[in-house]
Amino acid sequence: MKVDRLFKCLMIFIILPFALSVVLAVQASALEVRVGIGANPPLSFIDDQGQPAGLLVDVLDEVAAEADWDIVYVHDSFSVLLDRLKAHEIDLTSIAYSQERIEYYDFNQINVVSNWGVLYSSEKIEALSYFDLNGRRIAVPRKNIHQQVLRKMLESFEVSAQFLECDSLGAVFAAIDSGTADIGVVNRFFALSEAENYKVKKTPLIFNPIEIRYATAKGENANLLAEIDAHLEKLKSDPSSSYYNALTRWLAAPEKDPLPPWLIPALWGLAFFSIASIVLVMVLRSQVKSRTASLRQEVDKRSQAQKKLLAAERNYRTLVEGAHAVIIHLDQKANIAYINAYGEQLFGYRRGELVGQNVIGTIVPEVSTEGEYLPELIQRITEDPENYQGVENENVTKDGKRIWLSWANQPLLDQNGKVEGLLSVGLDITEKKRAERSRREYDLAKDTFISTAAHELSTPLTAVVGYAELLEGSAGTDMFSQEQRRDFLGIICEKGFALSRIVDDLLDVSRIQKGEPLPLRCQKGSFVTLVKELLSQNRTLNSTTRLSLEVDDGLHSEQLFDRDRMIQVMENLLSNAIKYSAPDSKIVITLASADEALQVAVIDQGIGMTSEQVKKMFDSFYRVDPANDNVSGLGLGMFIVRKVVEGHGGRVWVESTPEVGTKVYFTVPNFSGD
Repeated sequence: MKVDRLFKCLMIFIILPFALSVVLAVQASALEVRVGIGANPPLSFIDDQGQPAGLLVDVLDEVAAEADWDIVYVHDSFSVLLDRLKAHEIDLTSIAYSQERIEYYDFNQINVVSNWGVLYSSEKIEALSYFDLNGRRIAVPRKNIHQQVLRKMLESFEVSAQFLECDSLGAVFAAIDSGTADIGVVNRFFALSEAENYKVKKTPLIFNPIEIRYATAKGENANLLAEIDAHLEKLKSDPSSSYYNALTRWLAAPEKDPLPPWLIPALWGLAFFSIASIVLVMVLRSQVKSRTASLRQEVDKRSQAQKKLLAAERNYRTLVEGAHAVIIHLDQKANIAYINAYGEQLFGYRRGELVGQNVIGTIVPEVSTEGEYLPELIQRITEDPENYQGVENENVTKDGKRIWLSWANQPLLDQNGKVEGLLSVGLDITEKKRAERSRREYDLAKDTFISTAAHELSTPLTAVVGYAELLEGSAGTDMFSQEQRRDFLGIICEKGFALSRIVDDLLDVSRIQKGEPLPLRCQKGSFVTLVKELLSQNRTLNSTTRLSLEVDDGLHSEQLFDRDRMIQVMENLLSNAIKYSAPDSKIVITLASADEALQVAVIDQGIGMTSEQVKKMFDSFYRVDPANDNVSGLGLGMFIVRKVVEGHGGRVWVESTPEVGTKVYFTVPNFSGD
């Protein structure tokens, strides 16, 4: 029994401490932190032994040791890690800080290390500026901040490139090496570490300085970030801390032939080599600081150059877009590559509707109004722009309106001096062309008028002079009877009155063109009576023409008008109806009520007019058929008719159909008694 008790006591002493240690270990277990790690050497990556490594790993391991964390590294691609962080599948990872990302992630406050984007190209490509990226295939890491910034930069420069998204930075270099991509976007630390392993070439293009920090999902694990900031502040304040040792270890230039693993323990055994290592570390640290300062200066210079470039580009765009002229860029096939805002407004298109389209069928018609085949002209201009630096041609808007532009053309040459496009600046000269056409029409009308006037004046003058000479030569003789002499004098008076009417018409036109109103002496009277008197006279003079009058019932008894001027109006309208109608055709005059006025219509069954002729009907010196010498007149009658009617406060208009006839309407105000 004593032995049993002794054995039990012994077991209690053995088991109790072990149990207490287990309990204490459970109570004091470290906090497990899941950390995402991608392939971004030398900042963070999985090394050849399958272990997490890199500057950011060393810093985080140092913090974890102090904070008693148990870190579980989760390896995946960068884009997947961001998605897993949002989904709370990991607690922490390291990414670039930006204003856009703070919407989705929380960041620690202290920067771990600064980085920036760099562009590498294949060995066969020269990329000295961002404009050299036009048309290139650019490999970019998926969801990487540098590729997002580069996309926006190229869009602002209107540089078009094809972006190929890769799962990792290594895949970017591999795409360049294999020829799948022409250009690649990586960060400067990755490039320093890995560029020599691929057939890639560094370009002078760097951009987008950033800060690398640790991040958590939005609103999660704030304690982790606070712990990191507390330790980072302590580590960065001590120049001899493990933080600066990690910078030296990972960011110094990589050695071509790394030391074998067995040599490191041997070095610790040799004091001389220990001292040499310390000196080397100090030298390397100095070199890193010097290189970092140099890179910062380079970044500042590049940043200033980029700002100046952007400012110049904005000024250029403001000048082009604000110009009160069409500015257009064409390729060799006359396809539109660019058009400014004024061009959009003038032609009525949106820029997206024109870019990539040929000018023929969009802003240039195939056939001009004069019948010129314009595709041939455009082809000559694009093939030999030196001989077509100044061109005037007809254009067309989206709604079909024809306009004229004067173009100044400048050829665009490639590096070999070969024409690859055309830059054209166009000024709208539509009004100038219309003025020129109006001037030509006016000159033609003037010449026609002079010729017609000479004819119209010479005919009655010949009669007046001829009969006067007959009377003069027969004075005191019995050559002509008294009745013949009266006939001669009647003809002289008739032709004299005709000359007087021509002179009166010319005087009226002169007054109108000077802006003077026609003199009117309006009195109340019956316009119906006036028309009946005129019809009676015309029936006597033109027995072959059937004139008829149609008067509506209930007409106002009196109108207010100048009798002589209205006789002039009616004689003009009846004369035209008779001249342009067949001898036996019917001419009808209608009188009807129209509001507070009398509406008069002269309707014939003559040759009629086209719509274009009707538009010019009231122009001075216009004749419907100027080539017909059998129809007399100076082309002033309808011009004076309109001015007389409008002077009375009425209006006049025409309806006509070719080969059917013409209807001329006008109104005369009723006398109100006021």
